[in-house]
Amino acid sequence: MAPNKGKLNGMTRREFLRVAAAVAGTSTFGALAAACSTPTAAPQPAATTAPVAVPTVVSSQSRTDIFMQVNNDYLETVQKQWVPAIEQVLPAKIYVEPGVSADAMAKMRAEKSNPKHHIMMMDAPIVAQAKQEGLVIPLDKSVMTNLADVFPSYLVEDGYGVGIGAGGMGITYYTKAPKPTSWADLWKPDFKGKVSPPAFTTSNGVCFWVMAGAIKSGKSVQDAQHDPDACFAGMQDLKPNIHSFWSNDAQQMQLMSTGELWYMGAANTKGTFQNQAKGLNIDWVEPKEGAFQLLNSATVVKGSTNEKLAMQVLNMMIGPDLLAAVDTVLFLGPTNSKVKLPDNVASKVPTSPEAVARLIKLDWTWIASQRSAWTERWNKEIVQ
Repeated sequence: MAPNKGKLNGMTRREFLRVAAAVAGTSTFGALAAACSTPTAAPQPAATTAPVAVPTVVSSQSRTDIFMQVNNDYLETVQKQWVPAIEQVLPAKIYVEPGVSADAMAKMRAEKSNPKHHIMMMDAPIVAQAKQEGLVIPLDKSVMTNLADVFPSYLVEDGYGVGIGAGGMGITYYTKAPKPTSWADLWKPDFKGKVSPPAFTTSNGVCFWVMAGAIKSGKSVQDAQHDPDACFAGMQDLKPNIHSFWSNDAQQMQLMSTGELWYMGAANTKGTFQNQAKGLNIDWVEPKEGAFQLLNSATVVKGSTNEKLAMQVLNMMIGPDLLAAVDTVLFLGPTNSKVKLPDNVASKVPTSPEAVARLIKLDWTWIASQRSAWTERWNKEIVQ
């Protein structure tokens, strides 16, 4: 994006001095023994914002490796815009790999005694699980000064995570198929083999499963989440209509655009509008019962080396310039109150905490305590 008037390369003089002071006070750390290569990214929509410009503070001093995982659809923008901007300011060499929340949890569990990763991006509901298992640490507001500008409702699990981008989970549909108005429409016998629910390993999958329970039992969503028998029964009823389960929404939306399937339940606004902008014959609708909250978040891994530097990196990630860059490309609602989005993006995303608050939020702490048993049951009763 173009630098704002009165700013030094996109930063106010005060912001520049604050960052420069933070860097000057950062000691040089030893490099991690392990190294990883950055994977090849899948093609993503071209960014509509110009590269973020920041003052060059770091030059020849030694750098410390910082390993992070970001959501799959963030990878290209993070590599092209976030990494160069952060490495100009902080003494870090950043390695980025793509993945989903389940990947982040698997890596943190495997590395718990000796973590390699420093920053993990995951959906907000998974932060509750990571906190419960002692895999992440609370964010330090004295280091992460940009937290002061983050909407309070986007501080996840009492500050163990921070929101990166907000959206909704509703129904994505093939534009040549009947437009759904209710979640219950996906159970209509006319749609045999045309519905694609999310995998249960995703937050989307849990949301869809709960809605299946609400439809089956007639209970509210808040009550249905505590009635797993109804949720599994609702999914059993849907089986004749299921085309396949998805964990990668981009691949499934490509298939949808051909008309092979018509509906994706609990699908994200961000993935839908990104692919719609590329010309796919898809759209997104909020059913009359409501859509679920989506909040992509980031955490700092417990026990990782150089936690302070990791928090400094994350602090830059949640600053207004870097957040605006990724929110614009990925069609995400901003979590930092200072982010301003172009009209074509702002019209499609929740631009305030109030807009997100009206969306359905589940009891993710309760869900985290039950999810292992439910996953085992899902694999036996639904997948097979």
